[in-house]
Amino acid sequence: ERFLVLLLVVSVVSSQTIPKEMLPCLSCHRMMVSIMFLDPSQALKINLLLSPIQMALQLGSPGSPGSPVPFAWTSFLLNCTNEGHILIFIAISSCYLDASLREKVMATVKMEAKTREAEANLAAARKLLKVTCDASLQLTENLEITQPERAFLEILGAEALEVEGRSFLDFISPADRQRFVDVVQTSSIHESPAGSLSVHLVDSSCEVRLYHVKIHSEKASSLDSDPDGSVPVQHLLGATQITTQTKEMARADDMR
Repeated sequence: ERFLVLLLVVSVVSSQTIPKEMLPCLSCHRMMVSIMFLDPSQALKINLLLSPIQMALQLGSPGSPGSPVPFAWTSFLLNCTNEGHILIFIAISSCYLDASLREKVMATVKMEAKTREAEANLAAARKLLKVTCDASLQLTENLEITQPERAFLEILGAEALEVEGRSFLDFISPADRQRFVDVVQTSSIHESPAGSLSVHLVDSSCEVRLYHVKIHSEKASSLDSDPDGSVPVQHLLGATQITTQTKEMARADDMR
């Protein structure tokens, strides 16, 4: 900031030596340098201190000495008006930019906090599903498969290249798709942490019990956030192949 102060001093002192046609350019230079200060109040204080020097140099420039008194007063008033406009512009522009930067910093801090919370919730949900389910799978907001685990691929009977980026609904039998969508939407809208249902898979005779957990994108940024600052919702699925024991547990869960 010392360099910026030096630039302001140079611009004020040089106002006596440069042609009058260059004074508007010099005023713009002062404004631009003032905007670069991190503290708007400091920029305004420095310009307030330099304003009397600026007006004194202008009044003492060649042509002013020996002039009639009315002309001297007119020049003084014009210089005061010019300095007043410069100071007002510096104050408004500096405060506006400072407020905008503060708002962006606060938005970034809030987004980082929400991202850390989302990462912690995702890790906890994955640990829980790893203990209670045979496999887990992450879906995007549009129910597209991402980061498929080998165990889940074995349940689907497909390879990673065949399922990556495809909708998970393609692997559920048509009779169970709407039920799955309803469970996902209910779990996503309300604050209930998870939902479950039993479905049949396409091209497979097995039946699986799916457990849905609403999560937030761990790679979300301020550009991906919603207008209210929330992180986009994604989905985490846990799957357990239905056996006689799990079928009885599934019936008990459905009765609840």
